[in-house]
Amino acid sequence: MRSTWSQTVAVGEIQGQVSERASTKESGIAASGEILKRGHDSAHLEAQPDLAASAEQIHARPMERTEAGAGQPKAWAAARDSSDCAHILLFTFARSHANEDLMPRNVVFTANAAKPPATYSQAVKAGGLVFVSGTAPIDPATGTISGTTVQEQTRMCLQNITAILSAAGSSLDKIVSVTVVLADEDDFAGMNEEYATWFPSSPPARQGAKLPVRIPGLKVSIAAIAEA
Repeated sequence: MRSTWSQTVAVGEIQGQVSERASTKESGIAASGEILKRGHDSAHLEAQPDLAASAEQIHARPMERTEAGAGQPKAWAAARDSSDCAHILLFTFARSHANEDLMPRNVVFTANAAKPPATYSQAVKAGGLVFVSGTAPIDPATGTISGTTVQEQTRMCLQNITAILSAAGSSLDKIVSVTVVLADEDDFAGMNEEYATWFPSSPPARQGAKLPVRIPGLKVSIAAIAEA
């Protein structure tokens, strides 16, 4: 709520003061604009301790009634009259969005793995991790299910996952969690037989589930999360 209030007030305050104090705040507003553009740059923000301290003081004050109206901190009235008001407003806005660029979202695709339908990606790389979608035992060369046994299909699933992780700059040994989804619980032992050959030691965390829909010939699907 605090960041939303800061952003809303920032818009109104800046609009009201640009024409009134343009001559005294021209350089300040330009600098604040730079903060917005580089809000994700922590070194840039830390290089402005006075500005950061002013913003911190406003954030630290309890919300109280003032002459300007209910729901504004008392420190705001003083800050509004200072030449650093525009700085603080824009600094607050930039700070509230400071982490948005720290976690880019990159879609992963490789022709060496089964092509996904339009509803999801093979994987998404974000936050230092690679999230591999539930991967079916589809042979990328033919576009059809590979194998009739659960062991064969488990192998094809893991081959596809290996290719996807490689395209993302990761690998099978960096997997931290696996989800195995079976069409028939009676295939669990057979799946485990093949699965164990891929993770002979220090296997990743794992959970299981049952396929939500029946797809002719499909016995297993495997999803994974790995370090990037």
